[in-house]
Amino acid sequence: MPADEPPTERSVPMGFPPEFGIGDAEADAILTLLCLRGITPRKLHDLAWDRGSAAGCVDAIASGRAGSQNDRSCLSDLDLPSIRHDLDACDARLALPGDAEYWPAFLRLEDPPVGLFLRGQRLGIGDERVAVIGSRRPSALGREVAMDLARGLARAGVPVVSGGAVGIDAAAHQGAIDAGGRTVAVLGSGIDRLYPPSNRWLLAQVERTGTIVSE
Repeated sequence: MPADEPPTERSVPMGFPPEFGIGDAEADAILTLLCLRGITPRKLHDLAWDRGSAAGCVDAIASGRAGSQNDRSCLSDLDLPSIRHDLDACDARLALPGDAEYWPAFLRLEDPPVGLFLRGQRLGIGDERVAVIGSRRPSALGREVAMDLARGLARAGVPVVSGGAVGIDAAAHQGAIDAGGRTVAVLGSGIDRLYPPSNRWLLAQVERTGTIVSE
């Protein structure tokens, strides 16, 4: 596209097609899609509307009409029963679009996740959550402020969301836990890997009283 022409707006609707994620075959297809690393969430969202279903997305990638060669190699190596066994082993579950634990707010994103892995308590419905995030190397004052903010939110009944990382994230989770509130840790790692290792004890607390989430 020439540099002087404005980018065109995406015509893809928000959310997912009506049949996306409905039924056991669709659940298997979404689990398959979540294992791929070559296709971006936005391209996957576009593909969902083009194909109409998660199974259609998998077929398009397998046939070479979408995705990458790495995706096709991954498809040939996938063992869904083994993956489900691993999910059970770490007490994880899969939430699909339309499920009670799949936050409706995700559907307003331009690249909503096709599914989410969760551990711990069930996610509640609604958008009344506050994210508290920041530096991995905060000052003592920064850590104290993050904990105080999280305690206040928890006492007001507002769940605190953060990333499970060291620093401000850890302080926010701990503040919510100290106040007896709910906190949600969104991992950058797989749901079976509590990362970073230095925060495993904290993430174990989050799992007991709140929820751990990963794509």
